[in-house]
Amino acid sequence: MKQVVVGVVGPIASGKGELVKTLETKDFARYSLSERIREELVKQGFEETRENLQDMGDKLRHRYGDDALVLSTLEKVSKSGKRVVIESIRNPAEIVSLRQYLDAFILGINASQEKRFEYILARGRDGDPETWEEFKALDDREIAIQAESSQQVEKCLKMADRVIQNEGTLEDLRESIEGVLQDLGIEGVSVDKERET
Repeated sequence: MKQVVVGVVGPIASGKGELVKTLETKDFARYSLSERIREELVKQGFEETRENLQDMGDKLRHRYGDDALVLSTLEKVSKSGKRVVIESIRNPAEIVSLRQYLDAFILGINASQEKRFEYILARGRDGDPETWEEFKALDDREIAIQAESSQQVEKCLKMADRVIQNEGTLEDLRESIEGVLQDLGIEGVSVDKERET
């Protein structure tokens, strides 16, 4: 039976964590492209800040190819043998590579900047921006169409097979996620059926 692989893309505080958590309850093994970046930060002795993660990710893609983070994750994924969700997709070449090597279905999640700033203040996570100006500068960098090897989340969202719009409550989001996963046949029918319709 073919391994089901779902790639998750979306900007900061859009609800990606809730989507991944939901997939984990459905026996998906979670992998994050950011883990490869964190390993490099540790190796080079850098602090794990969001800015350092962005900078190091850009450097790794520039040095080793725009899909380098996917390629270094492939072996771990193929050995798992389970359904797989891969998060922290931020460059279009990563989507191309995930589709090429794993036939991944790309699921996007998005919300307006204003709504995501509300979410980020509500979650109160260490390292998150605390002011609108800090948030907007960080977010603008992440979603902008930049140099080829940089983060381009907005472009990635346009490449997604489906996008969940998250503008309501947490319960609304959970219902939307369950609805999309049901449409995709995640509970047992192949994801391929959604692609063919």
